[in-house]
Amino acid sequence: MVQLHPLDSHWLNLMLLHSKKTIQHSRKRCIETRHNYDSLLFGDIGLYSIDGSRVNSRQLEAIRVQIKDQVKKQARIFVNLCPQLLLTKKPEETRMGKGKGNVKYRSSIVRPGSNILELRGNISKLKVASIVKKLPMRSMLLNKRTRWIF
Repeated sequence: MVQLHPLDSHWLNLMLLHSKKTIQHSRKRCIETRHNYDSLLFGDIGLYSIDGSRVNSRQLEAIRVQIKDQVKKQARIFVNLCPQLLLTKKPEETRMGKGKGNVKYRSSIVRPGSNILELRGNISKLKVASIVKKLPMRSMLLNKRTRWIF
């Protein structure tokens, strides 16, 4: 058994205290594919991505509000994305240095073939077709019974 000197343990505690720094997330690319088009867990209609991209929290909220306005109380919405990636930006005309910038927005990485949201209820195709245009990537709607919609 090796005995540590009391100063060694104090040095170790200091190192643990100083190691808590903010981690800068790397700007990840969306290359990996997930073709799990059969995985509708909660709803009857699912919105799937064809291309990979980053989806902003504002874009997700815009989709949710538009569906809610069009469908009213006929359907229930299940959003499968959670924006966890914090993207920062320094203000304009600031000099270099002086730490990391403020959080500009939250986003989540969407890989090709992943499920973005699901709908359950009596919904017509035309009401839901307009939400595909709100996203920054190509996406499609999938019905549980009849497979592809758009």
